[in-house]
Amino acid sequence: MRKLKENPDEVFRQQVRLVNSFLKTAKDFPLTKEEYLKIKGELKGYSKSKI
Repeated sequence: MRKLKENPDEVFRQQVRLVNSFLKTAKDFPLTKEEYLKIKGELKGYSKSKI
């Protein structure tokens, strides 16, 4: 918690907006994790239970 108190309020608000935008982008991503890994070629040898 110490780090939060070291940052000015405006910096903290910017960090919150950045994290929220990352979360929204991830939520709105059009592919499933399996589809994404398959495209990247990283799905080989993995079962759905391991992902």
